[in-house]
Amino acid sequence: METQYISSTELLEKSQILYEFVDRFSNYENTARNYCNGREDLFSMTEVHILAMINENPGISVSQLAVLARRSKSFISQVVSKFRNSDYIVQIAEERDLKKKHLFVSAKGKDLCDAHSKFDEIQLMKTYNYLLRDCTSEEIDAFYKVMSVYNTIMKAAEQKRKRHQVT
Repeated sequence: METQYISSTELLEKSQILYEFVDRFSNYENTARNYCNGREDLFSMTEVHILAMINENPGISVSQLAVLARRSKSFISQVVSKFRNSDYIVQIAEERDLKKKHLFVSAKGKDLCDAHSKFDEIQLMKTYNYLLRDCTSEEIDAFYKVMSVYNTIMKAAEQKRKRHQVT
């Protein structure tokens, strides 16, 4: 792969685009929404994605969910409490060890997961079509490739930090 020169000024200018995107997406992700018509409950995208993880991994523990969601156990516990108190999930203790609890989505939680999935599908298609106004499908694919490589770099950095924390 050929190394190309880019000035630090130009690179900093381009990085501002990424920082702005991350900030705006974070705000979008953390905005509470009503995903189920007729229900008053409001949840952020982050919370509903955590519910979806429970739905996809019945019986998962809070610790396992924290690893899967790349969030702290404290944050996951807060979200779990919110869902449990609103009857979107049930938490069942093991008979042999009451401290070990497993999470399951209730019927109400399944409805929310389904509604969110439909919402995501509609929003993603709208976004893709909006992007097509100014970008070709090849440019959009290139964006996703760059994001995939960026994720790989970030994962490697996380693993390196974890290795250095252990020693």
